[in-house]
Amino acid sequence: MKKIFVLLSLVALSMSLCAQDEKVDGLLATISGKWSQEGSDFLVQNIIEVKDKTKDEIYNGILEFLTKSYRDANSVIQTKDKESGLIIGKGLSTFYVQEVFKGSAVKQSVPHIFKAEIKDGKVRLTLSSSTVEWHSPAYSTGGMYIAAQDGEYPLTNCYPIILKKNKTDNRRSGYVFYKSINSLIDLSESCKTELLKIQSIEKSNDNW
Repeated sequence: MKKIFVLLSLVALSMSLCAQDEKVDGLLATISGKWSQEGSDFLVQNIIEVKDKTKDEIYNGILEFLTKSYRDANSVIQTKDKESGLIIGKGLSTFYVQEVFKGSAVKQSVPHIFKAEIKDGKVRLTLSSSTVEWHSPAYSTGGMYIAAQDGEYPLTNCYPIILKKNKTDNRRSGYVFYKSINSLIDLSESCKTELLKIQSIEKSNDNW
């Protein structure tokens, strides 16, 4: 009976692992075609058309977006050149991978570069990242104290995922890669939404 129970447990675990792998594959499919790779950098690029808006209006709109999106926009923005229509900033996206390690307090952070190249009526937005930083807070277990730990690794460690042999590492890499890229996609889409509000607000004002 004990052997049967152990066998059933292993089968259930195997089915759970396969289900998680399928879920990771499904998540990765949702971002397929929305990113590219240049060397060790992973990029999300979007050309946003803001019709009938000048370069200066779009420039100011992006600055306003960065102010809303980051706690301290002044520390994020590295380059501001209104004349050439260029804004470059450095940000940080944070997430956890509790889908693999339930209850895990290990924080994953993805530093990224935000670049906006602005012209009359449109802007090319490029977000890029190459590194994942992690932080594990201090904790106690079995009477032992484990000090806080920090580290980093290249995002290329998470892709291609098919090169990973250990199933747990495979799933962790899949979730980290998905959440890293998706955070850039979300930021790009949020910026697009904010810029398009410029048009809708003006139309509303015109029709009052």
